[in-house]
Amino acid sequence: MNSRYRNNSLIELGFSPQALAGQTALITGGGTPLGREFSLVLARLGASLIIVDSSLQGHDTEKLLWAEGLTGRFYQTDVSCGQNTAALFADIRQNEGQVDFLINGAFYRSASPLSSMSISEWDKTMEVNLKAPYLCTRHALDLMMATRRGTIVHLFSAPSLPYMAAYSAAKQAQKSLVHSLAAELKDYDIHLIGYGLGLLDTPEGKETLKNLSSLMGLTEEAFLQSNHQPGYDFLVPVYDCAVILAHILCRPKDYHGQTIFMHEADKHLQLQEGAPPAAESLPYDLPQLSTLLSDIKEQSLQLMRALSATEQDFRRLPFLLRPFIYRNFRKQVGLSLPDLNALIMEIYHLSDRLLFSIEESQSDPSRFSKATAAALLLSCSRIVSLLKGLARYYRDLPGHLVRLLRSEKALQNFAGECQKRERITRALLGAVDRTKHL
Repeated sequence: MNSRYRNNSLIELGFSPQALAGQTALITGGGTPLGREFSLVLARLGASLIIVDSSLQGHDTEKLLWAEGLTGRFYQTDVSCGQNTAALFADIRQNEGQVDFLINGAFYRSASPLSSMSISEWDKTMEVNLKAPYLCTRHALDLMMATRRGTIVHLFSAPSLPYMAAYSAAKQAQKSLVHSLAAELKDYDIHLIGYGLGLLDTPEGKETLKNLSSLMGLTEEAFLQSNHQPGYDFLVPVYDCAVILAHILCRPKDYHGQTIFMHEADKHLQLQEGAPPAAESLPYDLPQLSTLLSDIKEQSLQLMRALSATEQDFRRLPFLLRPFIYRNFRKQVGLSLPDLNALIMEIYHLSDRLLFSIEESQSDPSRFSKATAAALLLSCSRIVSLLKGLARYYRDLPGHLVRLLRSEKALQNFAGECQKRERITRALLGAVDRTKHL
């Protein structure tokens, strides 16, 4: 499944055991694989769940919650119908009395050319992906404004894709809704957040991948490598989406009024320090780890210097071109240049701390920090896909700027510099990739 978080407990990922205790979360589309993971993770952090779905699959989510002794109930309805949504919230007023979190997760999409899309297909796409979030948000606000607090999350997707015109239009409208409504509610402690996902590792996601790839004349692998998955080079595990959502809901003020992709939020997850075990009980060969850490530390330093030089190159470009070049970097790599540099710096400092910890453990094995090791390994796993994107970016950049560098000599020099930066990137990629074999 390629999950970055499945092997770490929620406590190791920085969550308090009852971080969401006493709060009620309403999840539409709660019977889908994504909605199910949302429900389970939030309930494990103490939230009470209201699972809403138009199909009976919501019962499966409810049963999974009950099997773990968690709190939640299923309410079957179609939230794109105004009358149904009003009845849902009347039921909530009578039973829970409040909604602290609304996650607008119900969605509908199909892949087809706009020229052959029927009016009924367009209408259904808009009803589920735009009208339903509007209705749920409006009713949830009635409850939240009474208590002057709450959080509403709208899900959106990767940048607009061919053959997904109706779905993309509805999701872009949801992003605009976040910004507009956040400004309206400035006098309340109510947070509006847009949460961006890619194609999910679900049966529906795999079917969409298959259809889009066919319509574009690409293999599925080529489609995924064309940067439609911000921060990932594979289908996104729904468990990862749920962990990042929980992180956002625990810190809603940090994300209020923003539309943020999950890979932009995940760098803020911090593993917590636990009781350090004796070195002999660890699954690490410490001399091997020390050699690898020295390599990672040195290659991280080299890449930070390369990124700094890239930043200087960008600033030398004509002013009107800079927004385009920065946007293109983020699109191709999956993270902005400053954020990527911050992530590389984090790996550099973690490597340095862990090297010091290994040195300290020679006289006192309990001084070895397992949490620091886990934090570094997690950061390394997160950055693999970003480094792949950065290497491709440096490989292709001279071709994109050939018309700007009119001098043949200047072009050759720039191409040589890009090749050097690509080698540095691939060197760090090889080092962090070796952490998988520790």
